[in-house]
Amino acid sequence: MKTLKTLEIAENAFDKHVEVASLSHYAGILSLDAMARLWQWSGEERFLAKFKKHVAPFVAGELTNFMGAYHLYNIGGSPTALMLRLGQLPEAEKAVREKTEELLATCNRSKEGIFSSQTWNPNLPHKVWIDVAFALCPFLCNGGLYFKEDSWLDEAVEQIALLAKLLRNPENGLYHQARGFCGEPDNMDPDKISEDHWSRGNGWAIFALAELVLDLPEDHPRRPEAETLLTELVEACLNFQDENGLWHQEITDSDSFVETSGTGKILYALGVALEKGLVGEEKKENLIKGLKGYATYIALDGSVHNCCHGCLCPGDGTIEDYKKQGHPVNDVHAFGPVTLAFGQAAKIGITEILV
Repeated sequence: MKTLKTLEIAENAFDKHVEVASLSHYAGILSLDAMARLWQWSGEERFLAKFKKHVAPFVAGELTNFMGAYHLYNIGGSPTALMLRLGQLPEAEKAVREKTEELLATCNRSKEGIFSSQTWNPNLPHKVWIDVAFALCPFLCNGGLYFKEDSWLDEAVEQIALLAKLLRNPENGLYHQARGFCGEPDNMDPDKISEDHWSRGNGWAIFALAELVLDLPEDHPRRPEAETLLTELVEACLNFQDENGLWHQEITDSDSFVETSGTGKILYALGVALEKGLVGEEKKENLIKGLKGYATYIALDGSVHNCCHGCLCPGDGTIEDYKKQGHPVNDVHAFGPVTLAFGQAAKIGITEILV
């Protein structure tokens, strides 16, 4: 048995990401968000220095060929808006406003009003995926707070509420990943929703909800809605937490492999729900159990195992199709969730775990 410090695990995961993969990827946005959160609550100057060093190319407009479905990723996405709001990135003010106005004016929307993508065929607005929640909701929230644009705040909540209505399975409270991507590329069914309850897909939703609960003003009229959606998804996920405190690639099937990127986001959101009093204090044991299990998938050099590779409605979008996906060591999606989960744990007083 040994004692591990949660804050060290969180920081080491960010450093490992920088070592083995570029942050110029939407998964890098998540790691930057996690580092911003570490600074926000701790005030540690080294966290701020790391954040500013790695966000600088985004804000300077040097990443014009960014890999992602939304142009706001080019300026650093939600963590840039967050740190602008917190007074740490005044140089990003013009870019955040311009990217937000561009998004609202030009981004495709589904028939329900869900943002689709700024890079897909505009004639296919039916294509909807849960990544919208991660990409847009925290960004719109923090931008709206900084510029005092109430309509941006409303849109931040509206997007996740619409996604929940469309993609949540009422039988178990979990979310499917997408609609309109199932089948062969030239013959996708525009109305078919994937059958999965994918770990990272639910992670994107629960992360966005946790961020909204952290940032929305206490008196905002839609805050109770965000709190309810977060609480419901946290409770739904807890129904499938395994004996080691973890979640699997297909959350409802414990025979599928343990999937760490979704696990990390779920644990992060559970920590936020505990901080805000949305779940009972007894759920802290679920968090500690999860952190201990999670740590067994993190090597001494900071490498992270069992993270599903990039995945969007594989095959016909069936549960079996998702279960067949690979999980390479140090996939680019692996690191941000570690920093988020263990950083939030440290924030609420879980500074060490015994494994």
